[in-house]
Amino acid sequence: MAIKEIEYFRMPLAYNKVTQKYSSSHKGIDLAHTSDKTYGGVNAPVLAPFDATVNRILWSDDTGHIVELKHDYNGYTWFCQFKHLKSYNVKKGQKVAQGEEVGKMGSSGKLASGVHLHYALFKCKKGAAKPTSKDYVNPLSYTYAYDDQVVKSGKATIKRAYGIPVARNEKLKQINVIGDLNCRKAAKGTVLGSMVNGIYSYSATKKAGAYTWYKVATERWVAGVKNKVTKL
Repeated sequence: MAIKEIEYFRMPLAYNKVTQKYSSSHKGIDLAHTSDKTYGGVNAPVLAPFDATVNRILWSDDTGHIVELKHDYNGYTWFCQFKHLKSYNVKKGQKVAQGEEVGKMGSSGKLASGVHLHYALFKCKKGAAKPTSKDYVNPLSYTYAYDDQVVKSGKATIKRAYGIPVARNEKLKQINVIGDLNCRKAAKGTVLGSMVNGIYSYSATKKAGAYTWYKVATERWVAGVKNKVTKL
């Protein structure tokens, strides 16, 4: 099966656990926080899923602080909205890179039952100034977390790799990945695929045979087999 690699949208958190899926009545996905400080805990940084321009900064009594990003790609204008933010550190018109922090997860707005992130994605006609209620799409159809996710896009089969590389932070336990990297649910579990090269924070290590496995997310362990993994 031929795999076509295209641009992909990253998950907006380093720790990603979906607690509410996309539906006709819930236009987006909810992502939970974790107490693990490796990922920022209840103040987890929210990251841009693509290179973008900050289109709008909004407030809603229901969904609190909202940051809306805009991105032109593949003949469409894409928007994403992050809702219930505790705070944001960008301004309208600012350019942000994929993986760059735009704010902190929070619980603003009266519909927030606790600290979490609501992530909404819109696929619009090219040149759209802002999204409409008809433009919602399921973020998980376009945002890839690990590379056992394979989807069809027209005649192309698209496969993407797990992981969001992060910035170097001397206060965190991190590894630098160069080359192919096995990614599994456990040290002896099913191989999910290969990581994207870059720096990753990890919360635990485990020895299994000749390899050291690093826990880079909930139920996601990685080890260097045909690659170089360097502790930082």
